[in-house]
Amino acid sequence: MNIRFERVAILVAALLFSAGTRALAADGRFDRGGSQREVRKTATLVIETEPAGLKVTVNGESAGRSPFTRAKLDPGEYLIAIDDPGWQPSSERVSLGMSEDRRMVLVARPNPAKAAPTSGSASADSADAGASRTALVRVAGGGPELLRQAVAAVKQLNINIREGATCAAAGRSEDAAELVLIPTESSRQGALGMICSVDLRVHSTRCSGVNEGEGLAQGKGLNPSDRTRACASAWRQVSDERVAAAVAEALRGLWR
Repeated sequence: MNIRFERVAILVAALLFSAGTRALAADGRFDRGGSQREVRKTATLVIETEPAGLKVTVNGESAGRSPFTRAKLDPGEYLIAIDDPGWQPSSERVSLGMSEDRRMVLVARPNPAKAAPTSGSASADSADAGASRTALVRVAGGGPELLRQAVAAVKQLNINIREGATCAAAGRSEDAAELVLIPTESSRQGALGMICSVDLRVHSTRCSGVNEGEGLAQGKGLNPSDRTRACASAWRQVSDERVAAAVAEALRGLWR
């Protein structure tokens, strides 16, 4: 009789222990093996824009230029917005839960009226002021397609264009600036295949030697085994919009 009672007591104790372990695991403090583990209660948000490199705010506060990652965010709702001169305002609300990882992409639309560089005076903000200036556009690699993109970007800013010229060849009466597009292509073998990265640096120099500016457009491609296809994919990401953003950034504030 005593032996049977002891067996029943052991069985009940085992069931209670198993139920307790499952409850702790569900509560998040222990795994199913009974060992203690840390639970991440915050969320992570990856923020990108199209094109890349635009200024972004989170809940009205400046957060830097895209792309970037915000980690250790408390669960809740966040307002993500593009706040960059030359681009129309764009915002989106996102609701994050505990331990959630989220990626979001905001698509920007150019605002040519605000994208032109200014000197701080009302006349300099006008279309006539922009049209009186000249961008001497040339590319250091990348071919005619890249030159086409650069020319289109400058036209959006209502600035005159001279292809292939330099400050040394510009007339003294011109209010001109050199705009040079310098592409860099690199590749490496990754865990998933060939990874190709393209960095397009846009450098501007006012011919009077007063100011300089920089802009950047980037792209990244992946192919299981072919580098050429990976780089072709990366170049496709260097879209007209991204080149326009880099050109606008390089020229912004050049005429101060």
